[in-house]
Amino acid sequence: MSEEDFMACIVLPKYSNAGERIDSGVLASYAKKMAELYGGVTVRPTTLGCWEDESGKLQCEENVVMCSAIDTRNLSSREIENKKRDVLRLAKRAGEELGQAEVMVWFDSLDSVEFVEGKWKKNISESLKEKDFFKKLMD
Repeated sequence: MSEEDFMACIVLPKYSNAGERIDSGVLASYAKKMAELYGGVTVRPTTLGCWEDESGKLQCEENVVMCSAIDTRNLSSREIENKKRDVLRLAKRAGEELGQAEVMVWFDSLDSVEFVEGKWKKNISESLKEKDFFKKLMD
């Protein structure tokens, strides 16, 4: 009997502490690692993270959130704990590489995780494609 399914999430900065933009390839490498560890990753490319500094002023920065749902049906308790430790190790690596004092990680329990099978297609049908060139460029 395994524990509940869960979601593992990590929050990474989009800018260094000096305000320099972090290369998107660096951030993509963390998304790739989560996909390798968990079979997939959902990336929320922009989220605002705020905290109160020593003077009581609210400080905010732009971050990226990466989450992976873990289906625990076929995992032992030990394998589940290893999966949780994997994201903690990834957060530690990110904190050291990106110069962060802390990297936020959280685990959410899920009632269940289902991956509903579809049918992979390289292209979608013509009726589903955007045809308005102006609108396509504006999105």
